[in-house]
Amino acid sequence: MHWLLSVRVRVRVRVRVPVPVPVPVSAAAASSSSAVRESPASRPWAGCRPVNRPRHAGRRRGGTLRASGWSDEIRRRHVPELPEVEVVRRGLERWVCGRTVGGVDVLHPRAVRRHLGGGGDFAARLLGRRIGTARRRGKYLWLPLDDGGSAVLGHLGMSGQLLVQPEAAVDERHLRVRIRFGDGLGTELRFVDQRTFGGLSLHDTTRDGLPDAIAHIARDPLDPEFDDAAFHTALRLRRTTIKRALLDQSLVSGVGNIYADEALWRAGLHYDRPTAGLTRAGSAELLGHARDVMNEALAAGGTSFDSLYVNVNGESGYFSRELSVYGRSEQPCNRCGTRIRRAPFMNRSSYFCPKCQPIPQSSKARFPR
Repeated sequence: MHWLLSVRVRVRVRVRVPVPVPVPVSAAAASSSSAVRESPASRPWAGCRPVNRPRHAGRRRGGTLRASGWSDEIRRRHVPELPEVEVVRRGLERWVCGRTVGGVDVLHPRAVRRHLGGGGDFAARLLGRRIGTARRRGKYLWLPLDDGGSAVLGHLGMSGQLLVQPEAAVDERHLRVRIRFGDGLGTELRFVDQRTFGGLSLHDTTRDGLPDAIAHIARDPLDPEFDDAAFHTALRLRRTTIKRALLDQSLVSGVGNIYADEALWRAGLHYDRPTAGLTRAGSAELLGHARDVMNEALAAGGTSFDSLYVNVNGESGYFSRELSVYGRSEQPCNRCGTRIRRAPFMNRSSYFCPKCQPIPQSSKARFPR
């Protein structure tokens, strides 16, 4: 008896445009961060790696870490922060800016829910417009249009992706918006969002070119016009704790849970420390550390805990391998060897070293040994 075995083979070819290597945001940002600490001796974390995690441990194809390396809470609640959004902005600046929109397909209404006119109006108003230089403030990015008074505002939410793909590429499962161009280059811009917390919308712009919907958001530490002195003054006036202040987008934008924990660890400050007691030198040092860690994340392409955060070419960032405290509960501190602790914070988590970041006297009752 003969048996006939039928084998079906599927071959999928995906073409991607090469992505530029990220570079520091600006010379001004780099100089302002390095001015706070001048000697290597004052930067004991430099060159440190998690002592119990090899350099390539947990790596998988695509550049993200295996799920077993990070808790479900981290992967579920990770929101792209300033470095991740800046990496995407740079990709848009290279591959999208200067192109004219030839067509728009809105495939899911939630993707444009912040556009008051709905999907049809969004597509009609964008048609024929030439896209200007991509800009960003904090975690928001926008594409100015050639009418001089409006812009496409984008927010990635928890799983949003802005991808530049060949027109012939297979549609992603969670493709929400497609923007085609009329220049014959053969690529299009796609907004992909699994959880649909992000979105695109059209807004009028202010005199400074800022979309009116985000006019209330403060500048971020990498912005050359960020005012360090004004930040310190506002910080001292807030009756709150230091990490809550860092996450307050009306005070400073772009610093999220990951980079707040990393900057506080480098500065040796506990996240529950009251802002009223922070000196001018202390706030300057904290800002310097925040700039350092975000510039380092930029150089690594951002932080990816899963496949949901990618740049415009679908590639993940690698800074998750360099994290010193975030997500490392019960692992030894890279600086002193004490076990990292995790504590609930604003429906999320804070990670800190109890030795390097002493618990404030006013908070000790809430942090049992």
